[in-house]
Amino acid sequence: MSFSQSIFTSPPEIVSWGPNDVHLFAFAVGTDQALWYAQLDGFAVVGNTNAWSEWRSLGGVVMSPPRAVRSGESSVEVFAVDAHSELLHWQFRNGAWTSWPIIHVPTDGTVLTASHVVPPKPHRNWESLGGILTSPPHAVTFGELNDMILVFARGTDHALWTRAFANGSWRDWDTLGHRLSSPPHSVTWRRETFSVFVLGTDSAIWYTMDSDWHSLGGPFSSAPYAVATFNHIHVFAADTQRALKHCSWNGSSWSSWESLGGILMSSPTANSFQNNELLNVYALGTDSAIWRRRLVAASWSDWDYGQVADVLQTAKRTGADCLRWLGRQQGRARRPGVRGPAGGRGERIVEGRVGPSDRGGRLWRSKGRAK
Repeated sequence: MSFSQSIFTSPPEIVSWGPNDVHLFAFAVGTDQALWYAQLDGFAVVGNTNAWSEWRSLGGVVMSPPRAVRSGESSVEVFAVDAHSELLHWQFRNGAWTSWPIIHVPTDGTVLTASHVVPPKPHRNWESLGGILTSPPHAVTFGELNDMILVFARGTDHALWTRAFANGSWRDWDTLGHRLSSPPHSVTWRRETFSVFVLGTDSAIWYTMDSDWHSLGGPFSSAPYAVATFNHIHVFAADTQRALKHCSWNGSSWSSWESLGGILMSSPTANSFQNNELLNVYALGTDSAIWRRRLVAASWSDWDYGQVADVLQTAKRTGADCLRWLGRQQGRARRPGVRGPAGGRGERIVEGRVGPSDRGGRLWRSKGRAK
């Protein structure tokens, strides 16, 4: 199955890996509910003309969007929830996907390994890490050597649960408590600190950094999204008016929430650069286009469309053609004024506000009345 002919049922998950992060993996759930991936080698190399590989199946029965995390220079971990609400795990190491033996349990109670199973196909590309999850998982690497993997998800009690990989093995599931109304979002800061952010049942953003829970206030209408730079943790969410809000942690205290405007039709996503304070935040606008604001030298840019190449890691186009769209649109920018999904005029964001704009430059309200 070629990159441009693919059809999926989840948004794409993109992760970079390899020396200096020169390679990309794209993951998505297929119409057969299996996890599929494509690979682009050397995308960050100047003059590279490589194309995306064909799509390949990694199997499983996947019921949530996948989450991928780079766990080493040449290793990637992928997590998703299966049809039994258990956590599934795929692992890429040194150029190959890890396979696990299938365990067959006969009716007489004895246990046979896959080598005794007929017909063959004794291995699969995923393992189950158990649990009963009610949200998609989120994962980060942690520790001075980035050698610990932490996976977070909401349990049937609506509390935050975690499972850790350390010293070569998986620890048991453990609860961090609280009551969540959104999937968790985790981030690692300077390798020695991890934080998990959630939307609480009171519509406030809550976080845990030291095993205790703390409120960042609200109300909000979307799940939070957090990214780390060297000096800050940045948190984004949509408020009840669907405007983008932002606050940050400097190592000792939180800033107040600031409004970045816009009218968001999706939860925000963001990416950052660890060696400086440059970051980008993205969301779908009312015209179904991906919009972006950038933080450069402590100053926010106006909203713009950005370039699709810039948003590969955070693009949130949903629907059956989400990755076919990425393959077709790489390197192009969406034009303002395209027709929206309801057939109306396209809309664009100007100075943080959303609304159609006529050629005279006047701003209009969404209902078409002059402002």
